[in-house]
Amino acid sequence: MLVLSYAVIGFWIVPAVLRAKVPPLLTETLGRKVTVDAIRLDPFALSLSLRGLRISEADDGDFVSVREIFVNRQASSIFRRALPLREARITAPSIRIRISPEGELSFADITERLAGNEDHDASEVADKKPFPVIIQNVRIERGQVAFRDESRSTPFEED
Repeated sequence: MLVLSYAVIGFWIVPAVLRAKVPPLLTETLGRKVTVDAIRLDPFALSLSLRGLRISEADDGDFVSVREIFVNRQASSIFRRALPLREARITAPSIRIRISPEGELSFADITERLAGNEDHDASEVADKKPFPVIIQNVRIERGQVAFRDESRSTPFEED
């Protein structure tokens, strides 16, 4: 019965909660619409798959899109004070970067927003130690970067 409960919670309940909570949290944090098509969790393999991640541009289109983000934890990681990952894979990431005619980066609003959310109490930050993340195998497959500089007299564009 315990294994069945673990499976039900891991395969269905946790992904449903993540799908309901993660996009609104990221939308609020970034100030941009964030959508996720699917989140799958395998509680026995200790893997998580996030498919169809999209972060919108401030005006229209996608600023960032990723077909899939997949992470697989090591079973031994349950007993450590770290996050050791056997594998982290990002499939088909795409990012569009634009410099406006005024010289502003297309993601400046995100960086300003994140800088505004930081806790400015230096003593509190200095006391905290970073949470260790150890990744054995990282793969980025079929990535694409599009860049457009509209601040020049002749706009420059590269894919």
